[in-house]
Amino acid sequence: MNFTLFLIALISHVLGDFVFQPDKIVKGREAICLKNTKGYILSARYNLIHAFIHTIIFLILVFIVNYTSLLDLSNYLLSAIFIWCIHFVIDYGKCFYKCNVDKLPYKLSNLCLFILDQIFHFIALYIIFIVFNNISFYEFLEYINFLKGKLVPYNNFLAICFILLFCTYEVGYFLKFLLNTITRSNYEEDEGAKNGGFIIGVLERIFIIISVVCTQYALIAVILTLKSIARFKKFSEDYFVECFIIGTLVSLVTAYIAGLLIYKLI
Repeated sequence: MNFTLFLIALISHVLGDFVFQPDKIVKGREAICLKNTKGYILSARYNLIHAFIHTIIFLILVFIVNYTSLLDLSNYLLSAIFIWCIHFVIDYGKCFYKCNVDKLPYKLSNLCLFILDQIFHFIALYIIFIVFNNISFYEFLEYINFLKGKLVPYNNFLAICFILLFCTYEVGYFLKFLLNTITRSNYEEDEGAKNGGFIIGVLERIFIIISVVCTQYALIAVILTLKSIARFKKFSEDYFVECFIIGTLVSLVTAYIAGLLIYKLI
């Protein structure tokens, strides 16, 4: 049951951080950069709302997965409170760092900050649901050993959901930060559909995952060919080609690995 809650917490984290976080909350959390009392309070309020969204998603998923009554949800309230606290502390700390980084001797890039933020969240969730329940790391590895079939059916389903969300949304934001780190200051991006590149990347990884799960690897070549044709006119720009190759390779590798993991879980 602890491993089930851990998977639910991971899913709720990805949903809360990337799917159900509107721009208004993102901008509100950055109000700390005003560096006055009002800014600190406003940022704290929006970070509390953001953490509360994580908690609500967690409780809803627990309710759905366990088919419990509303009264039974009280058994998981302590875990929900921990989730609320860790998300608030980590996210508020990140906002504080971003707005005071100029005073520090070493500045982390947005990409490094994003990676560290996700690592801290995953470690915190691991501690809450695994370490606090006296589950050793070896037992944890045994639980996620796909080849020995240790997972129960609904855990398999939850693991698949997490892998899909991680590979589509989280990898998408990782690519956005990665490409921003190598973007030239004088580079002018052509105006296109809002979030068009992000959506294309999500669909690309979904189709690659489906191709791997169905062992139809030829479809991957078709997907990459269609993507190349759509961007053919820009291949004369060396800088664009470099970004295109980096983004495509990261998408391809992560989606291929995700497809293999899902194939073992089915």
